[in-house]
Amino acid sequence: MTHSIIVGGTGKIGREVTRVLAASGGTVSVIARFEPGESLGPDVRHAAIDVRDLEALETGVADLVASGGPMRNLVLLQRFRGEGDAWERELTVSVAATKIIIEAVSRAFEGGGGSIVIVCSNASRMVAEEQPVGYHVAKAALRQMCRYYAAALGPLGIRVNCVTPGAVSKGASGQSAVADATPLRRLGTPGDIAGAVAFLCSDDASFITGQDLVVDGGLSLLWQESLVRSLTQEDG
Repeated sequence: MTHSIIVGGTGKIGREVTRVLAASGGTVSVIARFEPGESLGPDVRHAAIDVRDLEALETGVADLVASGGPMRNLVLLQRFRGEGDAWERELTVSVAATKIIIEAVSRAFEGGGGSIVIVCSNASRMVAEEQPVGYHVAKAALRQMCRYYAAALGPLGIRVNCVTPGAVSKGASGQSAVADATPLRRLGTPGDIAGAVAFLCSDDASFITGQDLVVDGGLSLLWQESLVRSLTQEDG
């Protein structure tokens, strides 16, 4: 029986990714500080590990790998939420923790290889004014780490890719303007992101590695000036 590890699997997107991978068979281990609050399936187990504690993280991941069976998928969704120095915490949670987990887990993938998917952000290449500099630097680092590990782990048959979500619906009416400006005329859903992750974990993506799959309904295709005009209803 194969084993998938999902880091940060108790948020909205993480829960949906967990459900999808659990439905495809095998054991799924979810690493998160808190319980998901609902059952995500009979073959899903929760490991209460704080990824900010790098020493505990390395030990905890090793224990999961030893007890979970041959690795098939690793999905990384963790991000810094909480108190403390934002710069240090962003780099610890996103960059250092990702390195530790990938290098610990990569040794446990079964002979046929497997898939690592890093859920990233458009802040890796654009500026989101509501986010601090550490968030931008960490997300940019993740994109480059994806490329690095795709090359480094390729000979082992391990594929490494990113999924970059756009705006995901939170049920807020104020997001309607963003939906109207998106070419597909809606916001994304956790299921949209989970579907992209599941695809990259599947055999259908067996020759795809080192790529960043943007799942934003086409919003990032639009020229910023045109987007501003459409949102403010200005004439060209």
